[in-house]
Amino acid sequence: MDEHMQEAIETVDNARQHKCELEEKRSLLKKAIEQVEHSAELSRREIARYFDELKANVIKACESKADKLMKEVNEIEHEALSPLIDCRTLVQEGIDEAETVVMAGDKLLHDDCCDSEVHQKEFTNFTDMASNIALDSVPEVPSLVEVVCISAILDETLPKMLVQTLKAEGSVSRRAPVQLSDLQARPGGILMSWQHMDDDNDSIDDDDDDDEEVNVLYKLQSCAGKPTTVFKNGRPLKETSNFKDEYVGPLSKYLVRGITPNTMYTFRVCCCKCSLNNDAPKIWSPWSIYQQKLTTMPPHQWALTKESGEAYSLSNKQQTVSKSVKRELAIYTKPSENLLFFPVTFRIEAAGKTRGPSDCFAVCFKRDLDASNLHLKEGTFCFHSDGTVWVNGKASKTRFANFYRGMVMSFLIKDTNDNHSGFKKSSKTTNTTRYCVVLSLGDREAVFYWQPFKNMTPCPIQDLCLGLMFKSPGWKVTIL
Repeated sequence: MDEHMQEAIETVDNARQHKCELEEKRSLLKKAIEQVEHSAELSRREIARYFDELKANVIKACESKADKLMKEVNEIEHEALSPLIDCRTLVQEGIDEAETVVMAGDKLLHDDCCDSEVHQKEFTNFTDMASNIALDSVPEVPSLVEVVCISAILDETLPKMLVQTLKAEGSVSRRAPVQLSDLQARPGGILMSWQHMDDDNDSIDDDDDDDEEVNVLYKLQSCAGKPTTVFKNGRPLKETSNFKDEYVGPLSKYLVRGITPNTMYTFRVCCCKCSLNNDAPKIWSPWSIYQQKLTTMPPHQWALTKESGEAYSLSNKQQTVSKSVKRELAIYTKPSENLLFFPVTFRIEAAGKTRGPSDCFAVCFKRDLDASNLHLKEGTFCFHSDGTVWVNGKASKTRFANFYRGMVMSFLIKDTNDNHSGFKKSSKTTNTTRYCVVLSLGDREAVFYWQPFKNMTPCPIQDLCLGLMFKSPGWKVTIL
């Protein structure tokens, strides 16, 4: 092959590789454009929906309030007018009666009747009529100060305040201030991490009042599968999903548990600033870009055998074990390829009446059900109920708290001769195999080096397990 042919082949290969890279960039740009257009359309619809609902609610509230005030005015008017109208009727009746007396008296006084007997009779009749009318009694009429004078008390500044509030309401964010930064698969879960984006316009750290103490909260949500978007006339109308809260708090990392293996999950996160000095409602930021992740690793579970079943019972998808009878028996986890390099966390849900002399959590290779004094055996790493740590049957100087209800402990086992980030089926154990065991309780953490096969025959790495032993009934432990 001559030099020109070789150069042509290399040029074609470079062009083909360059084309592939450009096609990947084009695909990424297509997704980016779709994200901008999709989010813009959803935002437009969300803005229209929000203000349409706000306008309808404001109009409805104004009409409702006006009707209520009008009704109140009508009730007060009716209540105030009723006695006044009755009094006016009574006064009018008195006026009519007095007018009758006046007219009859004037006629009698101006009558030129010559017959004195007739005239006397008319005076007698007039006197009798006048005596039947209470001309000396005038009904009590309230003064104007005592009479109801209805007024409408309205805040004339409210319309201006509403207009100013509406002008300040809402904003458009170019991107969410917090984004998911790392998603790591764990046995039966996914470890989520998030961080703030460097954007001056959307920074959650900006604070108008530097003297006010502010706490930042995060909300992490998940849903199985991918959220669906409802389209109308080819445009996104709204998003439907079954997102649920996984975590709300100040931390920027959280292990989502209860994940079904080999099932894709979608995650999102948002944040808000909360003043520690008031109870103002929380205003959450826009959601981060959705991220999908799955785990292929099943959760750790307890293994119940015929013998251990006589003393223990399982629940919560075999992740919770309860001691039911008073008998020294150990129970162990099921074989797992994910015990190395991944922390395993236990929580004591309930404590027994007493702590037995052999009660402990253990890391070991041999599943000995009748292993009394498990912490004294060679080839075991044990965390005893009295807070001591035993390595190959010997107590270390490190001391933790005694077992108690609600205690959470975590074991992280790492092979010091293997830098692999997970379990390796080809890993072989020897008498020199050494593990680093990190035991964590709350904010306390201790590191131990454990050489299980120093004085015993090496076991396959697949036999590695965690276990526990309790003597008294009532103990209840969950693998988180």
